[in-house]
Amino acid sequence: MIFTIHAWQIAGYVKLKRRFARKLDKMILSKFSSINKFSKICGINRKSIEGICQRNLKGHHGFTKTYRLFKITDFLKISRKHLEKQIEFYMDSKTGAYNRIYHNPFPFKITPLVIRLVAHLIGDGSVGNGNFRYSQQNVDYIQKLSEILTNPVKNLKKSKILNKDGTFKEFQFNIPSFVIKSVSSSLNINVVNIKNHIFLEKCLNLQKDYKIQVLCAIFVDEGSVEGKTIRMSDKKVVQKICDLIDSLGYKRGEMTSFSNILYYNDIPYIAKTYNVQFWAIGLKKFLVDIKNSIKKYGPFAGLWNKQSNLKNKVKSHDFEYIENIDKFRVLKENIKKELRRKKILKLRDVIKNSKRKRESVEYLFKSLVEEGAAINIGRGIYLYDKK
Repeated sequence: MIFTIHAWQIAGYVKLKRRFARKLDKMILSKFSSINKFSKICGINRKSIEGICQRNLKGHHGFTKTYRLFKITDFLKISRKHLEKQIEFYMDSKTGAYNRIYHNPFPFKITPLVIRLVAHLIGDGSVGNGNFRYSQQNVDYIQKLSEILTNPVKNLKKSKILNKDGTFKEFQFNIPSFVIKSVSSSLNINVVNIKNHIFLEKCLNLQKDYKIQVLCAIFVDEGSVEGKTIRMSDKKVVQKICDLIDSLGYKRGEMTSFSNILYYNDIPYIAKTYNVQFWAIGLKKFLVDIKNSIKKYGPFAGLWNKQSNLKNKVKSHDFEYIENIDKFRVLKENIKKELRRKKILKLRDVIKNSKRKRESVEYLFKSLVEEGAAINIGRGIYLYDKK
């Protein structure tokens, strides 16, 4: 499924190809004898019509609001789809905010990578006053992906943000507004809901390739390869992430939460964080799907700087053993008995005696802690819990 957004569905400013603009001018004059007469009949002011017809090309002259262009051409009974092909440039604002003018992107296809670009706002993005900012130590991937998808006239710029003492803090990059508008239009949601659980709720209805890219975006920004977790402060968002993981058939643990004491302007406050952890088998399946996505859509469909780390993490798991549930249960029961007998067990000793990979044994101890059968009293050291 590929959604397509047309120029008349998105607010903004467009400019016609010069040749067609002059043709439009001649068409108006031949039918109505003057621009003034046509202006009174169609209800668009004379200066706007002259601008559309490119009688004066100074500055941004020739750009007009999308609705004005289509009001005129509808009046002239010009096919919208034909007209769309005659649009040469598009910009979000009258002044070409951030110097962003795009070679006609319409009709604009909402591909999995387009959804991916917008999904990055959920983690490290902010939405407000028509701006859709992504903030990170590295915004190069987002910047390049935006350029590939939108075809700007000039390279899109990022901003360096400094701390109060003048030291580097992070980079900020504004994701093109028309991409946000296009995605929100295709999903039938308000642009302000792009950053919350409503966006994810809509994405649950999309096809698999789209959902994989949404999860990739969230994992890049908020995921831990080592912990196999996604951790965020918005409970509703994490609940929808759990639904997203389930819909893709990836095995996971239950959503958990914990509280931390953080400081804002030296004032302490309690911040609650919610987290969901992939099971090893679920992580393996996720990696397989990511590799298939890269084959279909290119390198930007992967986990970017986390791709190789995830590959190594999956390699470290003893899947042949983990997937053999019977043997897995037997070892777990043996650990429980040994723990009950010795009272204290070291992770390294169990790994040595069982001849299993560290990740497998570590997972079993973690499950014993969750069940209340053991207590972690140190790095790789577990105490029998009499309770």
